[in-house]
Amino acid sequence: MLGCSNNVREVTEQCDGADDAACPGLCQVDCTCGPPPPVPTVSEWGLLVLSLIGLVAGTILFDRRRTVRA
Repeated sequence: MLGCSNNVREVTEQCDGADDAACPGLCQVDCTCGPPPPVPTVSEWGLLVLSLIGLVAGTILFDRRRTVRA
């Protein structure tokens, strides 16, 4: 057994440096896969604000007012 941090994943290791196919970018110094990054969430107020911004932008961009011809 060559040990951890030799860039070769061995039987007892989840990953090892450059050999991180099991958890790309998350390999820890002890050759275990670290926790996944947190998923960003939007609060209820944030969702309301984003919805209102979308409605306003849609109204401005796609508002087709009919012109009255004489």
